[in-house]
Amino acid sequence: MRKILVTLFVLICLNSFAQGTVESTKPYYFYLQLHPFAWAGSKEWRGDICLDGYEPYVICDANNEKMIFSGPMQIVNFLSKVGWEFVSFENVNGHFYYIFRKLVTKDADAKTGMNLLTADEIKKAKKK
Repeated sequence: MRKILVTLFVLICLNSFAQGTVESTKPYYFYLQLHPFAWAGSKEWRGDICLDGYEPYVICDANNEKMIFSGPMQIVNFLSKVGWEFVSFENVNGHFYYIFRKLVTKDADAKTGMNLLTADEIKKAKKK
């Protein structure tokens, strides 16, 4: 079962990477994987997002600060508000993963409505 889930994850990330290699004006679905988490004993939730199969993105506010949510469903609702459609949910050894999709005509449209930064981009933004 775990091998199947890992394979699914790899295929989704590879699929989103492959989408960027073809220029098209025809709408297609762009997928993301959300991994919501909270540190032990904390009620502050954050969401790591896999868009392109490389390092995860963090949902940030307009000031490039990591957004804090009250729970996983608040993150799911946030993604819904910015145009993402819920597809599926997986629980792998106590780690929760949500799959979403968005109809786009180019990969850059996937980030519309969100400020997604990598950990390195957050550090660079704080130094400025």
